[in-house]
Amino acid sequence: MNDEEKTVQMPECRESDSTTPPPIAPSSATTNQQADKETSDPGKDKSGTESPSPTDTPEVQEPPLSNSADSSDASPKKQPSKRAKLIIAAVAAIFAIAIIGSMLPCNHEWIEATCTEAGFTGNTVCTTCGTLIKTGEVVQPKGHTLELRNGKEPTCTETGYTGDHYCVSCNQVIVTGDVLDALGHDWSAWEQTKAHSCTEAGEETCVCARCQLKQTREIEILPCPSQDFEDLDRTAWYHESVDFVLNHGLMIGMSDTVFSPNSPLTRAQFICILYRMAGSPEPETVDLPFLDVPADTWYSKEVAWAYQNSIVLGTSKTTFTPNAGISREQMVVFLFRYAQFCNLDTTCEGTLEAFDDAGKVSAYAKDAMVWAVQCGIILGDQGRLNPTGTSKRVEAAAVAVRYLVNLMK
Repeated sequence: MNDEEKTVQMPECRESDSTTPPPIAPSSATTNQQADKETSDPGKDKSGTESPSPTDTPEVQEPPLSNSADSSDASPKKQPSKRAKLIIAAVAAIFAIAIIGSMLPCNHEWIEATCTEAGFTGNTVCTTCGTLIKTGEVVQPKGHTLELRNGKEPTCTETGYTGDHYCVSCNQVIVTGDVLDALGHDWSAWEQTKAHSCTEAGEETCVCARCQLKQTREIEILPCPSQDFEDLDRTAWYHESVDFVLNHGLMIGMSDTVFSPNSPLTRAQFICILYRMAGSPEPETVDLPFLDVPADTWYSKEVAWAYQNSIVLGTSKTTFTPNAGISREQMVVFLFRYAQFCNLDTTCEGTLEAFDDAGKVSAYAKDAMVWAVQCGIILGDQGRLNPTGTSKRVEAAAVAVRYLVNLMK
């Protein structure tokens, strides 16, 4: 048999492992390089190595890495990364816990207690075999926990509400509240806040003690008593004072139509004014040591009251001199003693130096005159007190009104 007729023995075919990847065809660049090597070195095969014998298993050369999809599919199987191993381990742990948990007993029929209904702790049953491990217990109702809501205090004009009692757990109304009637205003007594006169209306105010609401009403204009007397000037400085004493009955006219505003005021007349200011009280007796005050005269009761309360002492032990004109300092002394009778503070520490004729004030009248000046009862006339001058009827009216306004508020 000649050489040409010899049968070439081919390598035995082996069934490849399904896990072993098939050989990857080399890239065109690699094929060209190998072709160059085959030309330069004919003793070697195309891969640049010696040709294997027919009995050897052919080796598959690992192709170079490539970014193409074909090269990634053909790459050898890689080992799992560290992160993948951690994920696998976590999943395995979860499955293990689930399996173990399925073998533990569990509670069945657990019912939570409410405000009004009992609860149940539930029976403990094996989840594998269904055996009752422990019988549950009844839980008593919790009961309502009350909270007051929607309460509202009534006001003077609006109704109130006691509020509803809600359960803070179940939010149900347990006790419904009641409507409270409006309180109404609690008014104070009316208080005059603006004086009225015969020329101008006054005003009085009352206040609600609850809501402090104020209401006012007008006081009608006073009838002008001065208009009844033909000798009174309604534009004179004394007009308001004379109207006051006439309206309050402290002075009366010399007749129905004559007041005699500039006539001297007598001692008896001024005592009558003080007596009426005190409310016309009855004296204990009309017996007096004064021989010039008859028991049946129109001023005897007034002088008796003043003597019994140490307001008058007399011009002597047996005389009062009722019809003599009263001096300004005598008028102030009588008023000073009347204030002491009314328990008013008559303390005085000032002086009369502001008046040019202060030295003419009698010693017995000095304290009374200082007090009257301090209280704004005596104002003086052009820097003079004129203590020994006779007081006019309109001057006496003004002094009486200042006393009442300044000290008897």
